Amino acid sequence: MSSAVPLTLLGGYLGAGKTTLVNDLLEQSAQRIAVLVNDFGAVNIDAKLIRTARSDSVELANGCLCCSLRDSVAETLQPLAGRGDFDRVVVEVSGVGNPAKLAPWQGFPGFAPGGLVVCADAGAIGRQLRDGFIGDTVLDQLRAAELVLLSKTDLLPEDRAKQAAQLVSQAAPQAAVLASPHGADRIAAWRGPHRRS
Repeated sequence: MSSAVPLTLLGGYLGAGKTTLVNDLLEQSAQRIAVLVNDFGAVNIDAKLIRTARSDSVELANGCLCCSLRDSVAETLQPLAGRGDFDRVVVEVSGVGNPAKLAPWQGFPGFAPGGLVVCADAGAIGRQLRDGFIGDTVLDQLRAAELVLLSKTDLLPEDRAKQAAQLVSQAAPQAAVLASPHGADRIAAWRGPHRRS
């Protein structure tokens, strides 16, 4: 294993599917992943997968780990950098946060940039982008993305799902956009985000 562990930032507005993706990663990925989340209690991990649990972390039988973000970058990343038993670290950014602001974390000693992924709710993205209160926040998140996972497309007619994908492509022309209604699709997409040149 390389000494630098890829660190992936995962953003998206509230309800966009980040926690579902985190659960999919922890349960289905062939990689050993450490996931850092703001709201540790919101990640509903299947009890059958849990090897050990503390108030701020859960280690899973498949070699994955889920733990809560701490106040400082060093306090959060230093223990993970020293372990050497993870293939990737994923940081779930707050639903109202801009993942680009955490991009410097990817240069923390022991880590390397592992992509910036943003989830977007296909059924809500148009309304969110037009909303006078949250539109700028959602747009900033999309503009930060290397890969946008368009969630909940399976709940929409095909034409509306395509419209949502077009809206996201216009808002985030630098990002690859993938309609991804199911967990397995999300996993496959997440493994290889690449910035467009």
